[in-house]
Amino acid sequence: MDASRPFIFIVTVSFMFGMNVSADSKSCKGTWELVFHAPSGNGEDVLKAWTTKHSNCDIISVKFQLDTFGETVAFIEFDGRNTDDMNWFHNSRILNSSWTDMQKAGTFNVFSINKENQYGRNFFINRSYGGCGADTGWFVVNDVSGSKPCDWEKVINETYPQFLYGKNGKVTKWGAKDYGTAHVLNIYIQRGSSSATANADLQ
Repeated sequence: MDASRPFIFIVTVSFMFGMNVSADSKSCKGTWELVFHAPSGNGEDVLKAWTTKHSNCDIISVKFQLDTFGETVAFIEFDGRNTDDMNWFHNSRILNSSWTDMQKAGTFNVFSINKENQYGRNFFINRSYGGCGADTGWFVVNDVSGSKPCDWEKVINETYPQFLYGKNGKVTKWGAKDYGTAHVLNIYIQRGSSSATANADLQ
């Protein structure tokens, strides 16, 4: 994977939750549209890339997906109705997930895009803190910035960001370093009605 590739905002427009649309084609109701693509190890800040100005575009669902070598290794589908660029990412909006032990009414001490940004833990889904060796969770963007107080988030001979996830559809103990590392983070949306979009080139 080419770590020099930048983040790609696709919304086949300019972005998932907004901006002016210039039309080349029309998206179909119910079709998943790729709106954000972030490669690991490219040195770019994921949170900074995500937090641009947005407005809602009749979004009904959002899919958060991790891929490695072209294969999906984990995903969550969220109810995207009446949300903005930040609050769609919450356990109360979970519709479906590849993590079989992740439930809408489950136990989470963090489920937030930016709550733990001071540590460089973004898009963070965590079950509990118990000291660095006992922290457990499902996913984190180990981002470029932040203090990174625990050994499990300090990358050796690699570059940030890193996408760490619980393997085998289960929560992981971060300190055990038995987590998977995905190559890319993709975010998709489904719209409730046809809307004009512009084509985007991923090459």
